[in-house]
Amino acid sequence: MQGRAALVVGILAALLLAWTPVAASELDFEFMVHRVVARMTLEEKVGQLIIAGIPGTRPEDGGLELVRRLHLGGVVYLASNVDTPAQVRALSEGLQRGALAGLPLFVAIDHEGGLVMRLREPVTQLPDPMAIGATGDPALARQAGAVAAAELLALGINFNLAPVLDVNDTPANPVIGRRSFGDRPSEVAAFGVAYLEGLQAGGVLASGKHFPGHGHADTDSHVALPVIDRSLGWLTAIDLTPFRAAIAANVATIMTAHVIYPALDPDRPATLSPAILRTLLRDRLGFNGPILTDALGMAAISAEYSPGEAAVRSLQAGADVALLVDGAEEVHSALVAAVRNGRLPLASVDESARRVVRLKLRYRDRWAAPPPLSVIGSPAHLAVADEIGRRAVTVVRDRDGWLPLALGSRVLVVRPTLLPSGERGLAAALRRAGAGEALEITVALRDAESKALAREEALAAAPRYDAVIVATHWADPWSGPGSDPAWQRETIEALRATGVPVIVAATGDPYDLASFPDVPAYLVTYGATPAQLQGLADRIFGRTPPNAVGRLPVALPPEQPRFP
Repeated sequence: MQGRAALVVGILAALLLAWTPVAASELDFEFMVHRVVARMTLEEKVGQLIIAGIPGTRPEDGGLELVRRLHLGGVVYLASNVDTPAQVRALSEGLQRGALAGLPLFVAIDHEGGLVMRLREPVTQLPDPMAIGATGDPALARQAGAVAAAELLALGINFNLAPVLDVNDTPANPVIGRRSFGDRPSEVAAFGVAYLEGLQAGGVLASGKHFPGHGHADTDSHVALPVIDRSLGWLTAIDLTPFRAAIAANVATIMTAHVIYPALDPDRPATLSPAILRTLLRDRLGFNGPILTDALGMAAISAEYSPGEAAVRSLQAGADVALLVDGAEEVHSALVAAVRNGRLPLASVDESARRVVRLKLRYRDRWAAPPPLSVIGSPAHLAVADEIGRRAVTVVRDRDGWLPLALGSRVLVVRPTLLPSGERGLAAALRRAGAGEALEITVALRDAESKALAREEALAAAPRYDAVIVATHWADPWSGPGSDPAWQRETIEALRATGVPVIVAATGDPYDLASFPDVPAYLVTYGATPAQLQGLADRIFGRTPPNAVGRLPVALPPEQPRFP
């Protein structure tokens, strides 16, 4: 009997020895997290729950002082903060000097690709997410995430407010559109997960947004409060699918949506809703990382609440980090006051602070030695952008068989001024692809005189060319007056009346076809980065390999969305 007991003890001891290092390591890490937070003052804990905008392009412009005084957990860069790569890296390094001892600062930025990029060349201009979705290849999403991670870390940026996990299932959405990977939940999930895995494997935090889904909104939350009145079953099957996949893939953070979902909470937008953040995201979906608000200065929230009150209510609802462009001092004071007067339990502030600290400590060593600036815009990175741009371009229609154009064809280009020009523009791309001549006529869509002159010039010139290529941008019927869909439609109709082949290329969202449904030739680039415009030119002149064929990641009206 004693021998059997000794054997059992021996086996247990062996098992304990085998498991102890791992268990002890995790226990030690958690003890360190708790110890770090326990040593903080209330003001320091609250500061760690704020990511705020800063003034200027140098630490001395006010950002460093703000970080130090409010013990900020992070900063977010806007276009006004960035100039050259060397300047951005110096700004990041300077701000880190003000971080709370032992804890690196979150340095965040919107770097989705294409439309939403605060960083311009020489940083690699990755195409829009919908372009990546159009390639049909999630491996390219993973490569895009890896490129973004390397270049962001070289700039001292460790937190990307991406990927967009919204399922864009309405062409009337004014704020998501090509920022989404598409309208099929399973594909948005696959591409979103691949992108965030590439990003986080490269050492940059990802933030899946905008929970629980902004894709069906027909209102821009920057200017008003959207309402998405869908059933719980619809939300569960469609909008939540990419977020469930991201959580399973260990996405670092999730960002909230400033949107009301009556099926989940009829009174409060997600950012301020315990039912959505605590019950749904924490309890049902099991997300344990930091929950980040969308910017609290957006009109969907600021029309009703001050930044300080919005921050208090968002943390009460279950958010951990308040994101804001302005008003950091007000938010910090409001949160401290809310703890002291009992509106915000200290225990919940401690819990949020531990989530922030846990993430920082896990990534701290990876942020200590950033890559050299030479990785920015490297040939390998540009090759990834070019591959996406080439494979994304989709020939939606070529009814009369005009494509590809013969090499040496003379083409007239009509394009809005917001597209890149010169060697980075469409005419130069067409010449590189094989055009014998490419005359470019530009139009400022917000200027009546420019529109009148451009149409007159284009109609006069068209008969001298083999084809006319009209680059449209936000020409769909749901776009605002600034892009003048009617002018774009009428100009295309007038050019077609000349008898010259007119090829229409949507260089933004793919829904422009709804404004001119009978055009015989229609292509989509899903954006206007140089890589996407070159991809368009190569497709028009037959330079794209047969196996690199883009396909629509969304349904075009009058088709119905394709689910699941």
